[in-house]
Amino acid sequence: MLAPTITDKKIISLLPSLSTKQKKVILSVVQTFIEDEEVDIWQDKDFVKEMDRRFAELESGEDKGYTIEETFTKARKLFNNKKEISKNAVSA
Repeated sequence: MLAPTITDKKIISLLPSLSTKQKKVILSVVQTFIEDEEVDIWQDKDFVKEMDRRFAELESGEDKGYTIEETFTKARKLFNNKKEISKNAVSA
């Protein structure tokens, strides 16, 4: 294990001032960070299988997919529609 850094020491010095509930929240957050680092999505066989299936469909033409321009055009349209709906709701 590495020697404690200044940040480690600061965290440790602040722990006594936290309630048990706050410490549990901090523990949960830290555990989430560790779990996120451990996940390698490409080791997930179901994920890889799904990506292979989708790629094969795109290559075969079974799924035409979307160009980046089509994607941006649709996103802009949806965004503008949402802005228009929000504007109408405020003025109503």
